[in-house]
Amino acid sequence: WGDGDYGGDARSVAGRLESGVKQVVANKAAFAALKKDGSLLCWGGAGSGGCPSLKVQPLLVHGVVQVVPSKPGAFAALKEDGSVITWGSP
Repeated sequence: WGDGDYGGDARSVAGRLESGVKQVVANKAAFAALKKDGSLLCWGGAGSGGCPSLKVQPLLVHGVVQVVPSKPGAFAALKEDGSVITWGSP
């Protein structure tokens, strides 16, 4: 519930949030959910990390072990190979 520009509308990922969620984090305008299979789902304000770019999206499909929010509008994901992926507001 709430304003979709601030993460209040999860319809785009709702079906994939019904099971297997390991962690959920948020920044001021977006959410990220880490799944047990190592994939990551994001929703909310696009400029705040709610919609990773087409370059970043494929990197979040598997191998993510942790996600952390950054204030005010970005996320960082640690992958199992030790690499870090960042997206959202610069």
